[in-house]
Amino acid sequence: MKALKIILILFVVSSVGYLIANEFTGNENNQSNTTYKSQPEKHPDGIIVYYFHGNRRCPTCRAIEEYSREFVLPYIGNKQIAWNTVNVDDSNNKHFIYDFNLSSSGPVIVEYKNGKVQRWRALDKVWQLVRDKGAFANYVNDEVKRFIQ
Repeated sequence: MKALKIILILFVVSSVGYLIANEFTGNENNQSNTTYKSQPEKHPDGIIVYYFHGNRRCPTCRAIEEYSREFVLPYIGNKQIAWNTVNVDDSNNKHFIYDFNLSSSGPVIVEYKNGKVQRWRALDKVWQLVRDKGAFANYVNDEVKRFIQ
């Protein structure tokens, strides 16, 4: 249990360090350009729940993905939304880090219209709720419902 906490803390600290380093190395202009260039030119209209992750995946990351997918599944079944798991360490997917201001793995709800992102919402509280599956389910369900409406 203590080892898991230490690993999570190290992950968060390294993620924050990476983001801070990018800010101070003058990549601000590159970020803006990357975001505009990386948007898919033609993406099907609708709502997608992405689960973003890196190459290294801890048990907590895997649980968040599993729970997120489980609680989004009813919306997938009635075709209100789609699900897509994306490895942001893949060079073709790195743009998502900038497009959605990702600082850790987790779900992001995105609406596309006319092939472009209209709006999006990161479900950041999943990290706080992963130990309480009921609260996690309520949070994801509420956020998806709110986004769809």
